[in-house]
Amino acid sequence: MKHIYIFDTVMRASGYGIGSYLDQLTRTLEKTDLTVTRVTFNAPGYAISVSYRKGIRYICVPIPHHARNRIYEPTYLSTLYRCSVYLLQSYIDPAEENIFHLNSMQCLVLANRLKEFFQGKIILTVHYMNWGLKLLGDKAKLQRLLRKDPKQYTDEEQGTVKRFCQEKELLHICDRIIAISQHSYDNLHSLYRIPYDKLALIPNALSDTARTYRDRSRSYFHFDDNETIILFAGRLSPGKGIDILIKAFHWVLQEFPYTRLIITGEGPMMETLQQMAAPVWSKISFTGFLEKKDLYNFYSAADIGVVPSLYEEFGYVPIEMMMHRLPVIVNDVGGLSETVTNGVNGLHTKLRAGKRHAPKSIRNLADRILFVLKNPEQRRLMGQNGRKKYLQDYNGKVFFQRMQEFYLQL
Repeated sequence: MKHIYIFDTVMRASGYGIGSYLDQLTRTLEKTDLTVTRVTFNAPGYAISVSYRKGIRYICVPIPHHARNRIYEPTYLSTLYRCSVYLLQSYIDPAEENIFHLNSMQCLVLANRLKEFFQGKIILTVHYMNWGLKLLGDKAKLQRLLRKDPKQYTDEEQGTVKRFCQEKELLHICDRIIAISQHSYDNLHSLYRIPYDKLALIPNALSDTARTYRDRSRSYFHFDDNETIILFAGRLSPGKGIDILIKAFHWVLQEFPYTRLIITGEGPMMETLQQMAAPVWSKISFTGFLEKKDLYNFYSAADIGVVPSLYEEFGYVPIEMMMHRLPVIVNDVGGLSETVTNGVNGLHTKLRAGKRHAPKSIRNLADRILFVLKNPEQRRLMGQNGRKKYLQDYNGKVFFQRMQEFYLQL
């Protein structure tokens, strides 16, 4: 009997993409005959706990309260994984056909320990690559760095290369690897030398829970009938391109003064971004982190979605926007350019990091937003096409079929 163990560690990303993936995967597995356990490290509480919901066993492994902030230290995280495997021995039956499903590129120690203590297969979903976050997806820059004499590395470069090598070791330990986009699939083969027969391409997906009460949602948020709502959703962190969006919005207001920018999410750039909103504070709203119910109400009320990230392996936000019939403007990078087909269900734009590229990036994004505002019929058609693409490629039913086939073939 196959027993799927889904591993999760509560960290900042848990409230965003990785958390959405794990929740979708868990709901998918509730519908199968597979035996499933979800293991959560850094869980709330003071002692290990076990519970059951809808046929799935949940094992929660907390850490001492005083050490919660140390979870982001690689050495402490490794210690947590090393010790936790001893605890899990009481809950893993070696007689079963165990499949350990990891979801972090920082799980090298955990993967090694699972191999050492248990029989079974290890699979990994690659949600991000650390070099991509650090270098904003600049593959050429990474390749130059790998060819560089190690004696000439800066401390930062040395850290990036070290993490890359650890990721490569982890990927080669795993029996199968799930890529969430074609972009990621290609990089896993070309950069990490993972053979194609070890890779599976299974894009992320979402259950169809779209809110379609546009008038009610707009009334709830007290938006004027003549206001056009532009929406950003996600973590407010470097690399998300929110600074470019705010500056582009200044240009947009010159031609379309009855436009409002809504920025949902929280993160380390909140205060900086709020300052950048000057002097049009009355036209830009920061909501902070929102629960799905409120976030989806904003999707329902909005007219245009913008995802200006400088690097994304995939991105749930454009899928959520498409699900709600929003035309989506995305930066032409990584998985974003795969999700949105330029001119069909949204528009691509060219945004690049750095002060030297800022004026052109700002103008490019402003031009795309203005095009959508000036062409309401195309805006409507792109929204409809986005809904169709979501239903065809990214809805929960498609994901269920793909994941079920994947597990059964192991």
